[in-house]
Amino acid sequence: RIQVAIRGWKTVELRMGGRVDPPCVDIDMKEFKLGGVFCGSQFTIPFVLGNLTRTKTKAEFDLTRYMDFRINFLKQDLEIDPIDPLTPGMYRIMLEGEEIVPCELMFSPTEVASYDFLMP
Repeated sequence: RIQVAIRGWKTVELRMGGRVDPPCVDIDMKEFKLGGVFCGSQFTIPFVLGNLTRTKTKAEFDLTRYMDFRINFLKQDLEIDPIDPLTPGMYRIMLEGEEIVPCELMFSPTEVASYDFLMP
């Protein structure tokens, strides 16, 4: 309940109601299988990022511990810069309600390594 005091009149009490839609962002691939990628080369895997709710949502990917990986958002008119200049490896995107954005996961290994992690 909210009380609103109107000058020269009495205080009015308003009841407010509503609902909250929790964000729900989905990637169309459950696993990214890279196979063998040579040092100095590049391997790109396309995927789709989708907002399953009707409300605007911000999605962030923290790849700061995995600098051999990059994400490219293939949307032309991004609302915010997808790459955080202060934190290399941090990617973000604003998704409108029920929006689907094509993306790419790019892998450019700089050393021989094996990766097995959940995308943060």
